[in-house]
Amino acid sequence: MKYFNRLILILLLALLMVVSLVLTIYSFGLVGEEFLGEWQQRLYGNVSAAISFIVIFVLASWSLYPLFRRKTGTANISTTEDGQVNISLRAINKIMREVAYQEESVDVRSTEVDAREDGLYARLSISVQEDDNIPALTGRLQHKIKSRLHNITGASVSSVEILIENVEESRKAEDYMAREREAEEELEEEIIEDADGEDQEEEPDLEEDLEEEEAEDEESEREEERKDEEYDSEDIDEDEEDMDGEKEEEIDEEDEEDEEKDGPSGFFS
Repeated sequence: MKYFNRLILILLLALLMVVSLVLTIYSFGLVGEEFLGEWQQRLYGNVSAAISFIVIFVLASWSLYPLFRRKTGTANISTTEDGQVNISLRAINKIMREVAYQEESVDVRSTEVDAREDGLYARLSISVQEDDNIPALTGRLQHKIKSRLHNITGASVSSVEILIENVEESRKAEDYMAREREAEEELEEEIIEDADGEDQEEEPDLEEDLEEEEAEDEESEREEERKDEEYDSEDIDEDEEDMDGEKEEEIDEEDEEDEEKDGPSGFFS
């Protein structure tokens, strides 16, 4: 039935192409004006032509109907005297995804199931990694999906089509790059921590140096003050001694003068 619909659709498209080509030629003026007039005279009142157009309309409607028909979304897996047993296509898609995700390197992009009279037709779109053996991987997936669907639903699986949409970088390489980035980040953190530790160690040393310098300055100031005090005291003592010496000299001179005065007077007496 499906092939019959396709055949009708192809014939209708061919007829539409011929009509559009004829109208194009007429529009460009490549044929006379009487061309459509002759066809009009032939078709007007022609019962056989009317029946032909009715058949074309029915066939066109027949071929377009599947495009607008809503899918039931179920597949018949068994028919017994008691009735039919159906399964939703969503459940079949879920089973297919679970089977595909058993392969660690597979990333499922989309799944599709078509229920036909001769069985289920499954289509799976995936992405794999560059280090995968694609023929072996797809062969395992086809066998697993077909056997799993048959074991669970009991329906016969006629075909399992797999489309490789993309070949991605290996996860091993991604893990290696991630480890390298982590190692670089750890090294940077260690360098920053060491730099912070050195700064913290240098700061106390600077403070201690400043304190020592301040203490030395204070000691030097105190020593200078002591020296100044000693110098001042020595100057005072020298001044006092000089004053005492001068007084003694003055006293001696006075005594000598008195003796000189007393000497002659005593001699004459």
